[in-house]
Amino acid sequence: MEKYIERIKQVFPSLSIKDYKLNDIGQNNDVLIVNESIVFRFPKYQKGINYLKRETKILKAINSKVTIPVPHPIYQSFEKWEAGKAFVGYELIQGSPLWRESFRTINNEKVLKRLASQLVNFLTEIHSISKNDLRLEETDPRE
Repeated sequence: MEKYIERIKQVFPSLSIKDYKLNDIGQNNDVLIVNESIVFRFPKYQKGINYLKRETKILKAINSKVTIPVPHPIYQSFEKWEAGKAFVGYELIQGSPLWRESFRTINNEKVLKRLASQLVNFLTEIHSISKNDLRLEETDPRE
């Protein structure tokens, strides 16, 4: 964790870091929560840097086109293309993940309908964005 904090300070020396904690749910990224308000993601693998760079471009492109909050990359470093050096940081979005287990415990029909409506609205918005707006290189859809 310390190496990540040092890397953030190296790239963004004016960022005041008061506290931080590891969020251990990341499969492909090491995730740090800094100052209880900023999420920093560091890819664990070389290939993950490519994915994170692409994801960053997508998030920037869709941010103003969807109505629900999505991560908005504020801090990023892709100058050093190696695991532990490349990272992205964005403000923490309030709420909790909707894991399958937690979804199954919701017994309120009104809440379920509201969640379904939000999901449908998001999918409609995201699928209405032109591929050209994203300005991404063509990739194999199976990847």
